[in-house]
Amino acid sequence: MVIKSLDLKNFRNFSNFKIIFDSNLTVIIGPNGAGKSNILEAISLASGIKSARVETDLDLVKFGRAEAKIVSTIQYPFEVQGSPRGFTLKGKPVSSILTINFQVADETLRGSGQAYVKKAYFVDSIKKRLVDFIDYFSVVIFTPLDLELVVGSPSLRRHHLDVLLSSLDRDYWRAISSYNKIVVRRNRVLLRIQERQAKPHELDFWDMRLLEHGEIVSKKREEFFEFLNFVEPTMSKVSRETQKWLSELKWVLKQSLLNEEKLLRNRERDIAAGITLSGPHRDDFHFMFGGKN
Repeated sequence: MVIKSLDLKNFRNFSNFKIIFDSNLTVIIGPNGAGKSNILEAISLASGIKSARVETDLDLVKFGRAEAKIVSTIQYPFEVQGSPRGFTLKGKPVSSILTINFQVADETLRGSGQAYVKKAYFVDSIKKRLVDFIDYFSVVIFTPLDLELVVGSPSLRRHHLDVLLSSLDRDYWRAISSYNKIVVRRNRVLLRIQERQAKPHELDFWDMRLLEHGEIVSKKREEFFEFLNFVEPTMSKVSRETQKWLSELKWVLKQSLLNEEKLLRNRERDIAAGITLSGPHRDDFHFMFGGKN
């Protein structure tokens, strides 16, 4: 698949901007602050990936505007049988227009921290769920921020891991989305218990939900790291020297596993902290090369 064009309206520093990409190579040149990284970010968002450059989607909408839009034209060079895209032109390029709308719920609250953004996804003007939208365009972005995978915080590494696995596995996307929502709701109950507005037994329901979805997330992450450590040293289309280098590289997943006994044992600690202190949302990973971190 190839991205043919990108239209941005009220996105970041762009009011109205359109770029048509060369079929082979496009080089974007400009001074600092011109918006080069914003273009790459928009391409990444067009694939359904959440931006790692912002805390909230509100920062993606140009200040003073109530809505923003990313429109990308994607060309598929061949028919994919059984694809949700519904290609019908055998052997001929088929294009789709992917649109993401960002709507600020209440612009007057923007400075108060209470405003939020509603997103809607469309393929050829037909509204789609995010889980279906991500099927239409895949992209790999390399930016200086990628160095943070090594030196940055565990939360940033988890974000990269979740984005990658969600783009490959719908079940993972559903599980991690549900899990993250449950953690937020459980934390609210913990704070209410801390303030004596709720009872500890009210955590029982959320603990069961946490275990249910957390088990799926943990298992799929573990399987993915096993795959990474197996496939890299056995890649056949690389030189012998590169194979030797890859054999020295290991991806190490440090999991914060959950079980019912652990949740009960740590309940008082969680209440005192007002947050859930263990589970996949506390996982981390690092790289080992030649036995060294």
